[in-house]
Amino acid sequence: DYLSHILIMICTYICIEVGVNAKVDVKFFKIISIMFLLMTAVLLIAYYFGPLKSSYFENTEAICLNFPNPNAAGLWLVCIFILLFYCAFLYRKALRFAFIVCAIGVVPIIFATDSRNSYIACFFLTICVILTKIFKIKRIPNWCLALLACLPIIVFFFYMFVVVKNQDFWEGIFAFKSVDKSIDSRENIWRKVLDNFWNCFLIGDYG
Repeated sequence: DYLSHILIMICTYICIEVGVNAKVDVKFFKIISIMFLLMTAVLLIAYYFGPLKSSYFENTEAICLNFPNPNAAGLWLVCIFILLFYCAFLYRKALRFAFIVCAIGVVPIIFATDSRNSYIACFFLTICVILTKIFKIKRIPNWCLALLACLPIIVFFFYMFVVVKNQDFWEGIFAFKSVDKSIDSRENIWRKVLDNFWNCFLIGDYG
C-alpha cells in the first residue's frame, strides 16, 4: 500500500506537469469537447429517463455509477461538469446553450453521490473557471501552482484544527447531517496519520 500510494502521487504530479506545459490545438480541443458533450447527453438521458432512473429517484443511499465508491463517481462527474462549463465559453448560441444545459444536468447527479470532496471541488473549480474568463488568464502563474501543490497540507491542518474544533458551526453551514455523515468522521483516520508523521517524519511509518 505504501508503494502504491507513492506511485499514485508520482503519476499525479506527472499528469499535472504535462497538463501545465502541453499545448493543445483549439480545433482538437473543440473536437474533444463535442465528444464529452455527446457522452454527457447519453448519461443524462440514461439517468433521468432510462435504466439509471430508479437509482436516482428510489435509491436512498449515495450512488456510485459502478465506480468503486461514491467519491470516485462524484469527482468524475465534477471533471465532466467543469469541462462542459469551461467549453460553453468557446461556442455561441445553440452549442453554448447545449453545454450549459448538460453542465446543469450533471449537478444533481453530483449531489446524489453525497461526496463532500466533490462538493468542494465543484465549488472551487467553478470559481477558477469564472476568474479565468473574467481576467482572461492564458497561463497559470507559478506561485499559483505552488499554492495548489501545498493545498492538501493546508486543507489537512484546517480540517484538524479549525473545522473539527468548531464542529457544530461547520455542520450548520454545510448541513452534513442531512447526508448522514458527521463532519468529524475522518478525524480518527487523519489523527493517526498526523501522529505517525510526527513519530516517523523522515522515513515514514511502515508498521
